[in-house]
Amino acid sequence: MKILVCIKQVPDMESRFRPDASGVWYSEIDMAFRVNEYDEYAIEEAVRLKEKLGGEPELTVLSLGPDRVVEGIKKALAMGC
Repeated sequence: MKILVCIKQVPDMESRFRPDASGVWYSEIDMAFRVNEYDEYAIEEAVRLKEKLGGEPELTVLSLGPDRVVEGIKKALAMGC
């Protein structure tokens, strides 16, 4: 069995939000990002399912985006994927 968990990074609500030069969007310079909370739940459930089935399933984590998504994938690996 193969299990795919898709994750997305979202702005951390505790980080600073500053408008960019155009004033239309936020500047990502000081903004911190984290894995979406519901995606963390999906990772946890996939790890539980893998353990329940005896470690046979193959877990894969997928994320698209800029270079910062590597941190989200590392977190998923640390959670047991």
